Amino acid sequence: MHSLMFAAMIAPVMQLPVVATTEKVDFFRLSSFFFPGGGDVPSDDSRPLQQSASNPPAGTDTMAPAPSTPEEAASPLEQTTAEDDAVLSPSADDSAPPEMVIPPSVGHLVAKSPLPAATSMAAALPTPPQASPRKTPVTDQAPPKQEPVKAAVGESPDAEREKDRLAVLHEEELRRAEAEAVRQAESVRLAVERQEQERREREKIAWEQRTRLAAEQERLAQEKARQQQLAREQAERDRMSRAETLRTAELERKARERVEQKRFAQEKARQQQLVREQVERDRTSREEAFRKAEQERKARELAEQKRASQERRTRLAAEQEQKTREAELLRAENERLAREKARQEQLAREQAVHDSKSREDALRKIEQQKKDRILQENNRLAAEKSWLGQLAKMQTSREAKGIPVPIVTGDLKLVISGKKYPPLTVTFKKFEKSRRDRPFTRTESRKGIPVFPVIVTASADIREAVIEKTKEGVYTFSQEHCSNCDNSFSLILYEATAKRVKKTVRPRAVGGKEVVARILMPEGILWDDDAAFTGSIEDTDSITKFESASGLVWKEYSD
Repeated sequence: MHSLMFAAMIAPVMQLPVVATTEKVDFFRLSSFFFPGGGDVPSDDSRPLQQSASNPPAGTDTMAPAPSTPEEAASPLEQTTAEDDAVLSPSADDSAPPEMVIPPSVGHLVAKSPLPAATSMAAALPTPPQASPRKTPVTDQAPPKQEPVKAAVGESPDAEREKDRLAVLHEEELRRAEAEAVRQAESVRLAVERQEQERREREKIAWEQRTRLAAEQERLAQEKARQQQLAREQAERDRMSRAETLRTAELERKARERVEQKRFAQEKARQQQLVREQVERDRTSREEAFRKAEQERKARELAEQKRASQERRTRLAAEQEQKTREAELLRAENERLAREKARQEQLAREQAVHDSKSREDALRKIEQQKKDRILQENNRLAAEKSWLGQLAKMQTSREAKGIPVPIVTGDLKLVISGKKYPPLTVTFKKFEKSRRDRPFTRTESRKGIPVFPVIVTASADIREAVIEKTKEGVYTFSQEHCSNCDNSFSLILYEATAKRVKKTVRPRAVGGKEVVARILMPEGILWDDDAAFTGSIEDTDSITKFESASGLVWKEYSD
């Protein structure tokens, strides 16, 4: 596992060749003695010194001139950059080992001051088998060996000592550069060996992976074949088991059928025996029942004869009693009819007297009404004459003083006196004379038909509700409850006839409203006038009043 992780980490590194850093060994680092103006030795980060004929050391002309650079050759820095660019591009074949690239500066230094074979480690490095055949200009053509600087004639001892010191420094710098080149060559060799080792490890890991994959595929194939074989064996076992189960079930079914047939035969025999026994019992029971029925029939006939004899005696006694009761009722009815006839004759005489008085009163009232109408007409004419005179005087004022209202009369009039007039409601329930002996049911009592009377304002404090033509039934006058109203009510019946009657009524609160009056027409009997009835019957939700002479039965409900 660790080997795989290490190979994955270094894979990008192994694909690129190792390039030695040669910036520090490309050129010689000289003292400020060789530069005009003096100064310290330039640092590693400063620009490298280019040897040329135009930049000789100060105070001497014995320095060998640098070899001229070919026109087609580039500077060492440009060569290094070009080599780096060429090395960084990946190879087309990743499996081939990378080429080892020796910087031009390393070859330059080796060419300048080669070491002996016994002391130089770079000489012992093996040549890469796949090294690039391309050679740099620096390695193909080594620069000429520099000659030692000769002392100039006439120089001072200090100058000679300075030259010697510079020569020693130069030799030390050459040795350091050579050691750095050897170290870099060794690092290049180690990098190449490490890349080769890593390539072999990658090949080994790939081979192991292929081997494991092939083994795993083979194992899976074997496992699949084994599973298929097991499935076939299991299917065969299941088939055999199902066949055995079916065979066993068939045997059990046949055994059950034999047992069932045997049981059915026994049950059939038992049922037949029971049927025979039941038939025998039924026959015996029928005979016993017939015998008992015959005895009961004879007893019933005897009892029927006794009962018929008793009923005959009872019926004869009842008929005799009925005849006696009917004779008593006939006698009582004759007496009642005699009393009723006498009462009717008395009422007829009283009615005749009353009618004669009423006719006389009516005649007097008619005469009085004629006189009143003549007087009213005279007053009206006088008022009109006076009004016309005033109208002639007041031509600029044409304000109307009112509209004359004719007198409205009818069979039933309710006169209301007071300052406030709550809304008045009038309903009618049909109650014909042919059914006065049958009271209202609850449903019939609720089926009131609304009636719209003629409302006349006689004066500021008097209003009249007039029903011109009445029918056979009950008229109910009601209004909304008014706690601060102080009104008085009166009924006028048949105002324009000789039978004119005026009755004072008082409202009563019933079911959240005030019932002013209930009156039965055309008789003009008020519900609250107890003197008009013979008696009354009151229960929890209704009151029934009756009048025995006319057979009237009037029933009102509390709701």
